[in-house]
Amino acid sequence: VAQTKTFVEGLSQLFEEALPVCLLYHPERAQYMAIQSDPALKLLQKTEIYGCEFLLRLFVRLPTILSATSLEEGSRRGMGLQLQDLVVLLQKNRQACFKAKYRAPKRPEELNDFEKALCSSVVAPTTTTVPMEDA
Repeated sequence: VAQTKTFVEGLSQLFEEALPVCLLYHPERAQYMAIQSDPALKLLQKTEIYGCEFLLRLFVRLPTILSATSLEEGSRRGMGLQLQDLVVLLQKNRQACFKAKYRAPKRPEELNDFEKALCSSVVAPTTTTVPMEDA
């Protein structure tokens, strides 16, 4: 129980820090700034405002974020197992955790600067063709 509590607190803190940096699409930033300027909403944690869709965005970026930390391999492995359990929980409770309908984007949503840098730093896998021998 203590390990799960530590995991949830750490994930929540990571979400709070990552949200304005790499989890918001450009059109969502105005809403974030409005929330930051509202005294009542500013007191709430971001996890109380933003839904599971944003948590999934964090999951997608987590390998890159964690690679920039000094987290030990054993801790990463343990975190991975807890993330797996959380994903299973979200999947089993998807109707309660996710919206049934979403707005259509007004225009194509573009990558932010962090995502562009991330994509440009990822090396595309190379494929090797092995010639088949005649039978």
